[in-house]
Amino acid sequence: MSPPRTLALLPLVLLLAGCSHNPFDPGPNLKSDAEDFEKSLRFQDYAGAAQLVVPARRQAFLAARRKEGNDLEVTDMEVIDVQMSPDGKQAVVVSRMRWVRLPSVSESTAEVHAAWVLSAGGWQVLALAGGPFPELAPPH
Repeated sequence: MSPPRTLALLPLVLLLAGCSHNPFDPGPNLKSDAEDFEKSLRFQDYAGAAQLVVPARRQAFLAARRKEGNDLEVTDMEVIDVQMSPDGKQAVVVSRMRWVRLPSVSESTAEVHAAWVLSAGGWQVLALAGGPFPELAPPH
């Protein structure tokens, strides 16, 4: 195919590629947001992690982190499963989390269920069930 003809087909290919998505697929954003949240927790970047927490719970999360200081060290997080709601606007990311709360040298392990919601700004953590962040526990 000659270059001018290839260039003429480029807009059509881009249009078709853009229309070939599943409307219920969270796309890479949920995965990357969940990975960013976990990475921020692991490296004690709580301000970064807080940006991925819903605004209504963000201040409580940051206050708990300030009170705790650097006593909490998340040593590992591994995503086990992702469960998407039928409407594609909510998800539960199930992870295995390991952490040490100093001065203890014992490592704790728990399965953590992170409830995520899709907002105008992207995916945000609504609640964490399990793990060392009680201020993000689901309301009872």
